[in-house]
Amino acid sequence: MSGTLLAVRGLAVEYRLAGGGTVAALRGVDLDVRPGEIVAVVGESGSGKSTLARAVLRMLSGNAAMTARSVAFTPDGETVELTGLTDGELRARRGRDIGWVPQDPGVSLDPVRRIGDQIAEVLTVHGLADRRTARRRAVEVLASVGIDDPQGRARQYPHQLSGGQRQRVLIGIAIAARPRLIIADEPTSALDVTTQRTIMDLLVEVAGREGSSVLLITHDLALAAERADRVVVVRQGEIVETGAAAQVFDAPGHPYTAELVRVAQTLEGERLRPARAGGDPVIGAEDLVKTFGRRGSRRRAVDGVSLSVARGTTLGIVGESGSGKSTTARMLLRLERPDSGSVELAGQDLLRLRGEALRQARRRIQLVQQDPYSSLDPRRTVGANIATALDAFGIGTRAERRARVADLVADVALPADVVDRRPGELSGGQRQRVAIARALAVGPEIVVLDEPVSALDVSVQDQVLRLLARLQEEHALTYVFISHNLAVVRQFCDEVAVMRGGRIVEAGPAEAILENARHPYTQALLNAVPRPKQEAHLDR
Repeated sequence: MSGTLLAVRGLAVEYRLAGGGTVAALRGVDLDVRPGEIVAVVGESGSGKSTLARAVLRMLSGNAAMTARSVAFTPDGETVELTGLTDGELRARRGRDIGWVPQDPGVSLDPVRRIGDQIAEVLTVHGLADRRTARRRAVEVLASVGIDDPQGRARQYPHQLSGGQRQRVLIGIAIAARPRLIIADEPTSALDVTTQRTIMDLLVEVAGREGSSVLLITHDLALAAERADRVVVVRQGEIVETGAAAQVFDAPGHPYTAELVRVAQTLEGERLRPARAGGDPVIGAEDLVKTFGRRGSRRRAVDGVSLSVARGTTLGIVGESGSGKSTTARMLLRLERPDSGSVELAGQDLLRLRGEALRQARRRIQLVQQDPYSSLDPRRTVGANIATALDAFGIGTRAERRARVADLVADVALPADVVDRRPGELSGGQRQRVAIARALAVGPEIVVLDEPVSALDVSVQDQVLRLLARLQEEHALTYVFISHNLAVVRQFCDEVAVMRGGRIVEAGPAEAILENARHPYTQALLNAVPRPKQEAHLDR
């Protein structure tokens, strides 16, 4: 590789706050991307990495102010200063010379337009093809990104595709015009690990085939070290370290990079506590079956699942999206009734309980959901959200509830003044701590954690997992931990049940499963965990 495709010098971005004043998102950033190179920009939420990606394309929000000495783009031997282009000139470059892969396909695709038309639009807007040719090219693009039945899928709408398929479509839109640079902003953060690996394989393969460079934005240093040629680490709007991917991961030069390496999701990561041996079961299920859909299109989401969780231990239920793990968890909570099978809670048949007996059983088993923002009432204060559980079970006087909420806030390591704020004023990690506090409010024995850290960046994930481990120790809790990520499960769980297609395909002690997986599907999940080693990097 010679020359520089993208050269950013002195890039600074400030955001105007609604209440007055400004906050700096980027401070004098310099960045180079060479032809054919994959550069990963890594940092935790709020570090400025997504702002950097959007600033290159001048796709910042209206309250942003950007300055730069230069953002030079050299796609065909002739340098173009992107900061000097008019809006119209820049629009002509976006999509044609610089492709964009956004983070959330559910938001980024037009729900009322067919998939093929959305890809074809890139070609017609830039005058690269007439309408008929563009439609034919759209089908070819869908095939090139690994979409099955591309002719049929081109006529479908986004809601008819899975999350992984929609992400492939976004990559297809980004590469349709064969751009020289692809900017991918967290393209896999919303996907399970096997789909994540497939999408990253695709992005790297497509870039290599088309001769494109990739600027990859991610919070996961392990993923970056496995996939990128170079890694750029951003903290609080400044680049603190840059270098060859394997070198940055193996010998970080900055304390912040070293912390990102420590919390990176790899199978070599440390356990948060020693594994506990099983004792008496506190909750279990026998031959659970659950079917969804109407006659003629019915699908078994859970098909004969049996499991048992010993008191004081953590069972991890692992599988990719659609495997049936969350439906199984909802039946353990009796939020879904199985078509057949039984759930036993401390010797009681949970499915037969009624009235007050059921109410007291529900108090013994509580839920922490995946998305803390949608599970908390945005109109109520944090204190009121936590007190909801106390209100529902009629626990304590008003004063006692206030005291209990204050104790819970302290227990999950949040500042006392958070009780008077609303969920929208908190970070993702803080909101998840509120959701945990609410689940603990009624003093449960069992907590079901449904993907409790998948929406968080890896450094915040580490903080929340350590909090959960401490709370388990202090309150003698039993956990059912739903996850798609075996690296997280290895850190946290005593036992593992691996689900695929509604069935448990492998189960046993976590260490035994991870060290000697027997089922091909479990092996595939293990292989999907990033391997940031020199040999893995060179095999990319």
